[in-house]
Amino acid sequence: MVSLVRMWFRKQCWRLTVNQNHWKINLDTSGVRLSSMFTSLVKLKRNYCSDNSKSIDRKKQLVKSDLYYLKKFKPCRNKPEFKGLTDHQISKKLRSKHLNQLHKQFWEANYKNPNFDLLKEFPLWLKGNKLIKFTPCFEGMKLRQIIYLNEKELEQIGIHRLAARKILVDCFKFIRIALEDSENQHHPKDQRFLGMTVKRSCLNDSIKTE
Repeated sequence: MVSLVRMWFRKQCWRLTVNQNHWKINLDTSGVRLSSMFTSLVKLKRNYCSDNSKSIDRKKQLVKSDLYYLKKFKPCRNKPEFKGLTDHQISKKLRSKHLNQLHKQFWEANYKNPNFDLLKEFPLWLKGNKLIKFTPCFEGMKLRQIIYLNEKELEQIGIHRLAARKILVDCFKFIRIALEDSENQHHPKDQRFLGMTVKRSCLNDSIKTE
């Protein structure tokens, strides 16, 4: 009889419910899982607050950007192509056009009309062409060798993206034209930099002369 009472008492204690931090936790065999779940919920709440804060900051930046482009290109808002679009959608299109225009101007000023000072910092030269990730493909090569690479050779050294190869081939052609024509306004008098070798595939590393 005593043993039965003890068993009943233990069973009741096992089912005892406590209130801890307003969380009702049943003391059963899944106590460890409940504790783990509570910890996860706390972390989730923290992450949510953090992400929510970042989201608010991001929205503020977008609104600020929208106002800038809508004000800068106010006459464009009446164009048929923007009919029925929200301010944010109009701003996004205007921003994209503006950045493309800036990149085109930069490309013409530094690549179509070769900037040899930029070329000396070859990783930066690639970055300006949005091709920085291909820097390791040229490691160990001299600039004199690089500017004569054709499309097939570029693919052989690891540049498998067709658009990237075409951009590089065009840029190399402009460089060769400027180098070969002494009358060209961009013709560099000192061409010793062509003996430089790409030593490392790090953006911050300089190209050292052997």
